[in-house]
Amino acid sequence: MTTEQWIVPASRGELVITRATPADVDALTAIYEETERWQIARGIDPGLPPMPLRLIVARRVENGSIYLARVGGAPAGTVTLAWDDRIVWPDAPEGDAGYVHGLAVARAFAGRQIGLAILRWVEGYVAGLGKPFVRLDCNGDNPALRAYYVRAGYTHRGDVSVGRLASRYEKRVG
Repeated sequence: MTTEQWIVPASRGELVITRATPADVDALTAIYEETERWQIARGIDPGLPPMPLRLIVARRVENGSIYLARVGGAPAGTVTLAWDDRIVWPDAPEGDAGYVHGLAVARAFAGRQIGLAILRWVEGYVAGLGKPFVRLDCNGDNPALRAYYVRAGYTHRGDVSVGRLASRYEKRVG
């Protein structure tokens, strides 16, 4: 069985993005744990996940929604792509968007525009499926991350309280 993959240009190389498999669970979990430690060290509260990260990753692998990006074979980043998000976007029309969750970059690849390259891949993938929007949310108490999404071309669509303050962002892609 061949794995579907996408080649995405990135600064200083290219990303190879694949749908994650059970063999990727450790690498994906490590990226999330490293990102969480990095946030905490900078005074950013990432919040507590609703269950252990490894279990979250395993479930996303099982349902086929999580992707792993590699550079030169090394795990460089990840993203989860969902097709609805009724919790954060209850007022959004159904079926018109892909929803980004869990975008994270391994610290060894920080500053190389990996996150932006992953976002651009998501945008093209979603548009290719005929959906006009990509939507995402982030911690509303993280001004740096909010500014990152604005620089990436996303428009702020308000904040909602969902057990945390979530800032919602949307981008027209198709």
